[in-house]
Amino acid sequence: EITKEDPHQLRLARLEWELTQRKQLSSLCDELTAQKKTVASSISTKQSRLDNLAPQLRQILESSKPLQESLGLPLDKIRSEHQKASLLPSPLYVLYMKSIAYRDACDAQLIVNVEGDEDEAKRINNQERGEDSDSDQEMQNENLPEEAVHKKRHH
Repeated sequence: EITKEDPHQLRLARLEWELTQRKQLSSLCDELTAQKKTVASSISTKQSRLDNLAPQLRQILESSKPLQESLGLPLDKIRSEHQKASLLPSPLYVLYMKSIAYRDACDAQLIVNVEGDEDEAKRINNQERGEDSDSDQEMQNENLPEEAVHKKRHH
């Protein structure tokens, strides 16, 4: 009631409210920063665990080769085929994976191969990624209004 009549009291009340809001936001910022640090440390711990796991997996696969051969499981061949297939354009990769799934489920006589120069495919994929990132930047700039692109501060 006093603030309704006295503009000075109104301003003091508003400043007091702003101060409490800033304190609350500051404590929230501190909490979120602490959470961010714990998540980052958790991620780095998990990443180091995964990095240490890769050599162990390679060793297990290497030591299981005699068993794979005796059971007729060509895991190395399958892995290399999938690695080649990953270089295919998306529609061909989907077709390849569906063909492999069909072969495994229904028709063991079906032959599915990926042929071609791996180095050339890698080079083309790298070129396309470079062009995609350039065109993405151009598209982002085209979507911005002209004032936002050439925005200057005036003091």
